[in-house]
Amino acid sequence: MTCGAEPEMFRSAQAALPACWGTVNTAVLLTGSWLAARAVRTQPTGKPRPWPIVTALFDLMFIAIKLFEYVHIFELGITLPTNAFGFSYLFLTTTHQLQLLVGVAILGEFSSSTISISMAIFVDEYSV
Repeated sequence: MTCGAEPEMFRSAQAALPACWGTVNTAVLLTGSWLAARAVRTQPTGKPRPWPIVTALFDLMFIAIKLFEYVHIFELGITLPTNAFGFSYLFLTTTHQLQLLVGVAILGEFSSSTISISMAIFVDEYSV
């Protein structure tokens, strides 16, 4: 984020954020992205794969960690109207979480339709 007219306020607010949560969330997002790529790559086989569900779980893990981070931020008194940092940080990260929730819904639909198609193929092949 750019500091704009308040560089010291941005530095102090950023320093109040626990770096370990950011590091863990980065690892969770990178792993989730890799899993999403695996889901797309293995989808054409038509066989049910765990990748979409596991990807959705990583997205939900990110959101859970971010919610714990929000509790900490709110305890520090940082909210949307507090200052430019509070607004920028909370608005952008909340928007990102909404994007992840949409992704979880799409992955859920994707995995349930893949499972339904695979079950239909299984029933057709093995019905007497």
